[in-house]
Amino acid sequence: MMLVRSLFETVLSAYWLMQKPEERMQQFDRFAVLEEIDFAQLLEGLGVLTPDDLAPEHRDTVRQAELRREFKNPIRGWTKRKVSQLQGDVRKEWPKREVQDFDMYASVARDVGNRSTHMSPADTIARMTNRSSITMGPTKRSEL
Repeated sequence: MMLVRSLFETVLSAYWLMQKPEERMQQFDRFAVLEEIDFAQLLEGLGVLTPDDLAPEHRDTVRQAELRREFKNPIRGWTKRKVSQLQGDVRKEWPKREVQDFDMYASVARDVGNRSTHMSPADTIARMTNRSSITMGPTKRSEL
């Protein structure tokens, strides 16, 4: 169930990127470099790599500092935004006739994704505020 949340955030990220592809693709690429640097440094710290094994761009302290200044809170990913902000931005551009479905899916992704991270599925369903968004089968439709 946690995958529902991850997939929702991926859809938000991709849709947000496509709103301004030129600018945001460059931002995405810069963040990818920062992730590569962090991963290479982790491998170095674990003794898997030596400093000589690191690519030159992974040893460039000036570039690292620039990227860390740009992405001050890397937990927010390449967009530099909270999920709620990203969701709001995407919702504004979402097709108006489908915004109700977007809102329902967002609600389910938050409720199920967040709660399944820490609770059992039964606990999740018991605490959902919008119980109509999930149907546990069989249903009348499945009997047709």
